Amino acid sequence: MDNEQVGEPPPNSENTYVANEIYQTALEAYRLGNPLESQRLCGEIKEDDPDFPNALHLLSAILLGQGEVEKALEQCSLASALSPGNASILNGLALAQHAAGKLVDAIATLSEAITLPQAGAEVYANLSMVLSDLDRLDDALASANKALEIDKNVVSALNNKGLVYQKLGRIVQAIDCFDKALAIQPTSPIFLHNKLSCANYSPNLERGEVSRLTDRYWKAKGSQSTRYAKDSRGGVSNRPLNIGFISADIRFHAVGILFKPYFENRDHKNFSVSLYSNHLTDDEFVQGFKQGSDRWRDIFGVSDELVARQIAADGIDILIDLSGHTDGNRLGVMQLKPAPVQATWLGYVATTGVPEIDFIICDKYVLPVGDEDLYVEDPIRLPGSYLSFSPPFKDLRLTEAPVTINDHVVFGSLSNVLKMNIEVYSAWAEILQRVPGARLLLKCPQLSNDCVRRSVLQQCAECGISDDQLILIGNTSRREHLETYAQVDIALDTFPYGGGVTTAESIWMGVPVITLAGDGWQARAGQSILEAIGLPHLIVHSIPAYIDRAAELAGDRDDIISMRRSLRTILQASPFCNGKKIARDVENAFTEMWRKSFSIQN
Repeated sequence: MDNEQVGEPPPNSENTYVANEIYQTALEAYRLGNPLESQRLCGEIKEDDPDFPNALHLLSAILLGQGEVEKALEQCSLASALSPGNASILNGLALAQHAAGKLVDAIATLSEAITLPQAGAEVYANLSMVLSDLDRLDDALASANKALEIDKNVVSALNNKGLVYQKLGRIVQAIDCFDKALAIQPTSPIFLHNKLSCANYSPNLERGEVSRLTDRYWKAKGSQSTRYAKDSRGGVSNRPLNIGFISADIRFHAVGILFKPYFENRDHKNFSVSLYSNHLTDDEFVQGFKQGSDRWRDIFGVSDELVARQIAADGIDILIDLSGHTDGNRLGVMQLKPAPVQATWLGYVATTGVPEIDFIICDKYVLPVGDEDLYVEDPIRLPGSYLSFSPPFKDLRLTEAPVTINDHVVFGSLSNVLKMNIEVYSAWAEILQRVPGARLLLKCPQLSNDCVRRSVLQQCAECGISDDQLILIGNTSRREHLETYAQVDIALDTFPYGGGVTTAESIWMGVPVITLAGDGWQARAGQSILEAIGLPHLIVHSIPAYIDRAAELAGDRDDIISMRRSLRTILQASPFCNGKKIARDVENAFTEMWRKSFSIQN
C-alpha cells in the first residue's frame, strides 16, 4: 500500500460553503496528480479557517507524498483531534504514523478506525501493511483478505497480500496477487516492481519474461533524460581509471561478501575506487570498505540528481551498479548517466533494462552465447566465474560428516526461504523417500518467524515431508550459521533460483552441493561456482537427475566422508578462491569496457 493511494475524506458540512468549494477544488487537483496546486489551495483554506479538518487531512497526504513525514503527522494529528471518529482521517493518520516508524501507534489507530461504521476496505488494507511490517504475517494476510471481502478490486490489498505471500516464501501466490493488481492498474510501477522482485524465483518463469516485465516497468515509471557525465574517454593515459561502485549492499550482505575478494586485491596504482553507499548500516564490512577505498560517500536519502551531480564532480570514469532491481537500488542515478561508461555486476541476475548501463559483467555459464537478446547491456564475460569467494573464519575447524555417527543421512539447505517452492519441496520429498531414514535440515533467518515456519511446514506436508523428517533453524550469527554445516552431509541447492554465497560456504565447510543448472542466470550461479572450483560432477540439468544424484551420493557413505575432508582444500586451491585472479579479471574487464566505449565514440 502506498501513500498516493490514500482515499480522501468527504467534505465536512459544518465548514463554510466557500471553504468547502475550495476544498473540493484542492481534492480534485490532488486526484488529477497536481499536488502543488492542491497544497496551495489547502494553504488558502488554512488562512481563513485553520481548523478545517478535511483540508488538514489532505495537506497531510500531500506532505507525506513529498517525504515530509513529521509535518504530515502533525497535520493529520490536528485533523483527527478536530474530527474524532472520522475513519478516513484516522486512516490518513495511521499512514503518517507508519511512515514515521510508529508502527504500534499505527496499529492502534487503524484498530480504532475499523470499529467505525464508515470504515472501508482501505483501512483493512493499510492494517495489513502495518501488520506485515511487524512480521505478524498471518494477521496481515487475514486483514488483506478482509479488505478484499469488502471490495475485491482494492488494489492496495492485493498488493499487500502479495507482499505477505512473498515473505512467507509462497512466490507463486505472491505473483498471482500482483497479477490481479496489475489487471486493475496495468501501468502501476509499484505493482510491476513487486512482481519483478518475485519473477526470478518463480518455478513457472518463461524465457524472456523478466526482460519483458523489466521493459514494461521502465515504460510505466518513465526515464530521466538529463545527462551529467563528463566525457573523459581518451584522456586517462597518464592517470588511473576512476571506478565508482554504487549500491545499498556495500556492507555485510551477499553482495558485500562477493565484492570483498576483488576489493582487497585490486590494483591501487592503475585504478582508483570510489564507493557510493545507499544504506545506513555501519558494520565491520562497512568499516573495511570505508578504510580501504579511495573515496567513500553516503548517499542514503540523497536525490538521484544530487548523487549524479556528485559522481560527475568526482570524475568517475566507469560507474558500476551492484544492485540491479534489488532493494535500495539507485538505478535512477544510473539513468542520469553520471559517468561516461556504466556497467552492472554482482547484485542481480537479469537485465536492469536501463539503456544507459552499457555493460554487464558475467561469465559464459550465467550468460551463455545466445542469451544476449535478453539484455539491454553488452555482456563482458570474465574468463572464469563472475563470482569469487574469500573464506570466513579460517580458524573454524571441519567436523566429521554426521553420517559417521548417525544411522541416517542429513540433507540440508541454508538458502533464503524465497528460493524454496512447491517444485523444490516435491523434489526434496522424493529424495527423502528414496533415502530411508534421511532428514532434511532447513536454515534461514526467516524461519525465526513463527508464521514463516508454519508456512514452510505446511508446504512440506503438502508435498509429503513430515515434521519428524525436518530440522528447522532460524537466524544466528554468521559463525553459528557456518557451524550448522556440522549437522549436514549433503547440501541441496534450490531451483530455479540457486545459491551463490550459500554454495561457496557449503563447500568451505566440506559439504557437497548438488545444483540444478536450469534456464536463466538465476539458475546457473551454482554451475558457475562449481565449474570454477572443479566440481562439475555435482551439477545436474534436470529435476529427475537432481533426485538421482542426491540419492546416489547418499548411498555412498565413503564418498561423503572423503569429500568432507577434501572439499576445503580443493576450494582454496581453485580460481574461485583466488582474490588476485578475480581482481585482475575484473580490471581487465574495466579496460575492455573503456576501450570498447572509446571505439564506439569514435
